[in-house]
Amino acid sequence: MDEEERNYCFLILLLSRVGLPKLRDLFIKKWDSAGGFVSWKDCRQNGTDLLTKFTPLNYEKPKVQSGDTTTWDLSLFVKALLNSRPPFVPSSKKGLVAGLKCLKETRNKLCHSPNGKIENSEFCNLKSDVCNALTQVGATSKDFKKLKKDVDHQPLNELLSLVKHCASQDEEILKQIDAIKQGQEEIKQGQSDLQQGQQEIKQGQSGLQHGQQELKQGQSDLQQGQQEIKQGQSGLQQGQEEIKQGQSGLQQGQQEIKQGQSGLQQEIKQGHSDLQQEIKQGQSGLQHEIKQSQSGLQQGQQEILKAIKFQDKESISKSSNLSCEDVLSYSKRLKTSTKAQTEFQPKLLASHDVPSTRTDDIFTNLMIQREWKPLKRVELLSRRRHLQNYNKPSVKHQIDKCQDIFINPDHYESNPKSILVIGKPGIGKSLFCQRLSRDWADDVLFHKSPDVSRVAADDFDFVFLMTFRQLNLYGDEKFNFCEVLNHCSVVDDHANINEHLFEYIIGHPEKVLFILDGYDEYSNRASILQCPFEQKYENNPRLQMPVAALISKLLRKKIFKNAVVMVTSRPTAADELGGIHMDAVVEIAGFSVEQVKEFISKYFKSKKEEVKIAARDHIMNNENLLSIAHIPVLCHLMCFCLEWHIENGTEKCFPATITELYSEVVEIFEDCCKTIHRASKEKSTVKKLTDLAAAMFMEGKLIFDQRDVERFHLTCPETGNLQSFGLLTCGPAFRVRPSKMTRHYCFSHLTLYEYFAALGFVNSGIIPTLEAGDGKEMVLKFCAGLFSGVEDGERLMEEMISPYCCCKHGMLVAKCLREYGDKEFGVKIIEKYHTQFSTEKGVLFQNELPLIDSSDWIALVYFLDLVSQFYKGLVDHAIESFCINGLNIDVHQVSSSVIKQFADSLKNDGCPLTFLSINLTLFSNCSSHHILECLFPALPSTHITALHLSGRFTNEGISSLSDVLPSTHITTLHLGGLFTNEGMSSLSNVLPSTHITTLHLFSGRFIGEGISSLSDVLPSTHITTLHLASGGFTDEGISSLSNVLPSTHITTLHLDGEFTDEGISSLSNVLPSTHITTLHLSSRLTDIGMSHLHNRFTDEGISSLSSVLPSTNITTLHLSSQFTDEGISSLSNVLPSTHITTLSLLHHVFASSSSCFTDKGLFILGEVLPSTSINSLTCGPRSMKITQRCINKLRKSAPACNIRIDDTSIYYNNDNCFYFNL
Repeated sequence: MDEEERNYCFLILLLSRVGLPKLRDLFIKKWDSAGGFVSWKDCRQNGTDLLTKFTPLNYEKPKVQSGDTTTWDLSLFVKALLNSRPPFVPSSKKGLVAGLKCLKETRNKLCHSPNGKIENSEFCNLKSDVCNALTQVGATSKDFKKLKKDVDHQPLNELLSLVKHCASQDEEILKQIDAIKQGQEEIKQGQSDLQQGQQEIKQGQSGLQHGQQELKQGQSDLQQGQQEIKQGQSGLQQGQEEIKQGQSGLQQGQQEIKQGQSGLQQEIKQGHSDLQQEIKQGQSGLQHEIKQSQSGLQQGQQEILKAIKFQDKESISKSSNLSCEDVLSYSKRLKTSTKAQTEFQPKLLASHDVPSTRTDDIFTNLMIQREWKPLKRVELLSRRRHLQNYNKPSVKHQIDKCQDIFINPDHYESNPKSILVIGKPGIGKSLFCQRLSRDWADDVLFHKSPDVSRVAADDFDFVFLMTFRQLNLYGDEKFNFCEVLNHCSVVDDHANINEHLFEYIIGHPEKVLFILDGYDEYSNRASILQCPFEQKYENNPRLQMPVAALISKLLRKKIFKNAVVMVTSRPTAADELGGIHMDAVVEIAGFSVEQVKEFISKYFKSKKEEVKIAARDHIMNNENLLSIAHIPVLCHLMCFCLEWHIENGTEKCFPATITELYSEVVEIFEDCCKTIHRASKEKSTVKKLTDLAAAMFMEGKLIFDQRDVERFHLTCPETGNLQSFGLLTCGPAFRVRPSKMTRHYCFSHLTLYEYFAALGFVNSGIIPTLEAGDGKEMVLKFCAGLFSGVEDGERLMEEMISPYCCCKHGMLVAKCLREYGDKEFGVKIIEKYHTQFSTEKGVLFQNELPLIDSSDWIALVYFLDLVSQFYKGLVDHAIESFCINGLNIDVHQVSSSVIKQFADSLKNDGCPLTFLSINLTLFSNCSSHHILECLFPALPSTHITALHLSGRFTNEGISSLSDVLPSTHITTLHLGGLFTNEGMSSLSNVLPSTHITTLHLFSGRFIGEGISSLSDVLPSTHITTLHLASGGFTDEGISSLSNVLPSTHITTLHLDGEFTDEGISSLSNVLPSTHITTLHLSSRLTDIGMSHLHNRFTDEGISSLSSVLPSTNITTLHLSSQFTDEGISSLSNVLPSTHITTLSLLHHVFASSSSCFTDKGLFILGEVLPSTSINSLTCGPRSMKITQRCINKLRKSAPACNIRIDDTSIYYNNDNCFYFNL
């Protein structure tokens, strides 16, 4: 052992042999003197009491809980002394605190030493620091001298054994000692190898001497060879003489050849004459044979045509030969097979005492929403968000029964032939597919449907359930569709399809339902989406081609056109299918609260009532668990864990995050394995499984084979345990060679696969860089949760999430921070990256942030709390420059519990949000009620000054908001939705008591009465900017508003409605008496108005307005309606006498060409433009009546004016406003 390794051992012994006993004595002394609990006896009660004052890391908790300090390492003693509440060693004792920290830092340095060596210079400093620190905890110089005496001149083996014995409580130090031992063994091996090499050198020298002897022998042989060369030269001279004799004979032969050539020429002439005669005879015979061949060819073609016609008739006859009894017989066999193959569920994580769960026993109805506006290619470019906005739905319907997805709620439309079912991981898509198949097999698919009259009793003769996971196995091999069907999961050997039946299916596709489950799990999705790939093959299901081509043709309706095709997918992958037309899109939203209760009751139906109640209350009373439980697979896992805890009488806290939940499952599995196999020195089954999952994840393999399993040393008993416990699923054996069988494996659920992959990455300490999205986010969330139990977790966590600290991936960071669970660390991340989490306008993450479910809300609330905590600690000048001040959310679904948490976050004193925008894209009125009930009452306690509400807000929502508005700080209010005059009246009643200065109201449902109620209170309000837009806003409303405008504070007025010249006249009469400086007038073009273009303000209205403009304070004027050159002329005549600096003139693109202004009108405007105050002019849209020449001339007439041609035209429907770029 060298001196540096001896230094290392001395420091280890100094900490463990001297330091540990002193720290233990100090801790017990401090504990007993603190009082409040029983004196320390190293018992379990001591550990329980300490946990009330001290929170250890997860891996330290069992040691603390035991209360046995003889098992504690140095690091745990220091943490307990310094980090308890209150600390046993207060910060005022600076010397002792510094000493304890020094001991911990030195221990960590030794644990992480790369080679188990300490240089002499560093050793002296460390030794001095440690001795000084140990003196603080009661050590003496006598202790140090005794240790030095024991260490000096100690033999290697005895010293290492002594170190290992003294440090037996610290696993990390033991690993370093083992490494030193291994290094010594390697040195011995190296010395042995050196001796062997020296021996080989000696052997080489002996060989060299032997080679020199052989060289001498070679020189002797060379001399003998030279003698033989001389003899050869003599033979060469003799050969030359013989050559001369041969040349003489050659000359004689040439003379004889000349004589032969003369005779040959005569014979050639004779042969040529004979050949010409034979060619003439051959040509005559060839012509005769060609004529005979042509006749035979024609006869053969006729026979081929007859054969083709016969084959077509035979193909048709194969289908027509099937009787109704044959079809019914096969349908019954398929139903029997379907019921048998789907009767039991693969164990997700069910009790290990029960082999499997019956589908009918465990299935619980799911929340399913219908969205009936079909996906069209023309809409792809306008899609703004991920998944949630396939098309912005105008109506969402709740589906009560599974089978209703096959029935169009619009009775005037045909039923859908292609259906996309989307749902996030674990939401129950696969179980839903199996339930549909079983309902069909039990003849109850449409049994109780209210629309049963629209569906024949035998609507589907055949239902085939195929999984993309299974289709992965085919790779690029070629099959026909019949072969694919015969391999699908619900077809057994009694339900195979023969040629006659397949022809029947081709001829009657309307009788078939194809269910394709798990599109997101298919590895060859790109081939399905690429038209050129499937177009390489004929549209014929009888022909063999890659399976991806067959599936692509099926989805595109190029084969089995009238069959019903249902595809399930995760949201991210489902977005790819936007390029393929789907008649219907539905979403599985998981369990409602009532359905969670129902599932728990079904799961525990065989248990005692008190067990069922305990499990139900534990989940239902925990907001976090209840939000997770809406995903069926996680609800199932929680029930399993609860069952295990209840039956084993444990008092351990139940997991509250997804990572903790899965970690609990793995812990239970490991405990079961230890019970079966006892302790083993081999790498644990779970460790092997995590290595396998991480490798398969990086290779992109959802399904792996026996070779992959063997590569990670998983034995047959281990894979058997993993299957019986429900972690792995094994497929049937198949033959890869005549003498070899193999199997395919996969994780029983994709989230399990992702969890174990994350666990593998964390265990290795190497987190790969993953693209956000594309199914990778779940792995990152799991990694974040697992980091919370790792000593170097903070560094790893920041390294992982830092690439995603931006607006685009802000929600992913929020979810990872929530999973990690350390708020102190979260605040550090906010401090470092907060400028990257907001848009230029200060909106958090992104505009229209989609909040799909409770987990999104919980992550957002957690992140807002971190922001508030950081913001609260800022000084005044930093607060002014803080970049996050707004939130723009798109609400899809929300529960009362999470909206209450969100409201509490907004009320936080440190919350920096002053702007809040909510677009209510809801699937049920229940979610809207939660917002009214929980969020609005919280607004007076927030800092919100600008509130935007749009979407499905009704009169009830406006009424609830109005109740609290006078108590809020809101000065800007935007309301858009489905409210009517009733909502307008509720709002108007409270406006005078509010601080609102800017009011925007958008709805297609309030009319004159609503405008009248608003007008009555306007003079009593603080409103300076008013924007009203409604399809029911007519001349009556204009008149009511005009009567009060001179008495208001309004300076900016935007009016969008169906008013005419009469309304413009009413407004014009009062404009000179108002404070208005900005006026926007737009005559709305609605669905009805398309056929009534004359119901708009025209040139007459422009003339009325023009006559008063010089007497007004207006500087900005925007006009959008139906007017011509005459209207432009009226306006141009008065513009030089006005204060207008900004002018916008737009006409509707749908108006006829005779109702639009032209070059002539713009020429008139151009003549007066230089004499006006206008510095900004907008005209449009461009049409055949406005030429580039006119535009150029207009710009030339007023070069200082910014002139823009707007090609955007506006079209309104009764609820919303859409913009089309021409």
